[in-house]
Amino acid sequence: MVEQLNTILDPELGIGIIDLGLVYDVKIEKKHCRVKMTLTTMGCPIGPMMMEQIEMTLKTMFPKEVKEVTVEIVWDPPW
Repeated sequence: MVEQLNTILDPELGIGIIDLGLVYDVKIEKKHCRVKMTLTTMGCPIGPMMMEQIEMTLKTMFPKEVKEVTVEIVWDPPW
């Protein structure tokens, strides 16, 4: 699952969000996936787009395992 999330690239840097260290945790419980992540900067204008890409990627790649996705943006620990 982590490998698939790494296909989502930071558009400014062209590096996957896993390789960048933006994703801190991914958990699936009862078809609900929770992703804990940060962004490169506060107020990052592409944050909502990345969150949408995460949801679409997980639901598309794992349709039997993931029905709902919650992406939590955190600032601690700092990136």
